[in-house]
Amino acid sequence: MALVLVQIVLVIRGHLMNNFWIVVDTVRIPDALKQLKMIAVLETVLPLYAGSDFDYLIEQSPLVINLGSDGTILEKWRTWSLFDSSSVIFTMDAEVDQYQLLDHLQALLTVKIEQTEFLFRFYTNVLWQQVAADLNHEDMATILGPASRLYWVDSSQNVQSFHKVHDKEKMQEKADETRPYHLTSSIFKQWV
Repeated sequence: MALVLVQIVLVIRGHLMNNFWIVVDTVRIPDALKQLKMIAVLETVLPLYAGSDFDYLIEQSPLVINLGSDGTILEKWRTWSLFDSSSVIFTMDAEVDQYQLLDHLQALLTVKIEQTEFLFRFYTNVLWQQVAADLNHEDMATILGPASRLYWVDSSQNVQSFHKVHDKEKMQEKADETRPYHLTSSIFKQWV
């Protein structure tokens, strides 16, 4: 009963509880897990490649880590050595199952642009610095999946982000229908 009341109060106030999920490139930061354990409470740690088509590369797998709901984590993250260039953070409603996020991120590893499949290293900041300004709303919804926002640190050490637009449910349903995911923004078509 108390949990239901807390949820009702949070909805009334307009504050859905979000968790911050970092996806970190462990090839660039081999001791990422050790570093993160010293500076944050890690609620869940999942290897991105586990059970995916890239399972054979599990030793080089990026990690998907729930850093909890403390919004100050974004400011701290910006200052962590190497994390500013080798990780991104997704925010997701705490009620969403963690394996739904993992399944989505695994599907995002291989995307189609036009009719060509690409390895999509969505967990590197450089990618977002190059493409974020030119993403269409459909691709934003596809990339975010069950998450509500994606953050990265730009070359000036500023935290940048994009989020879903108003028709997010409709776009998410469309994105979920097709795998591999198809990206249609003009910036991606330049890669083909």
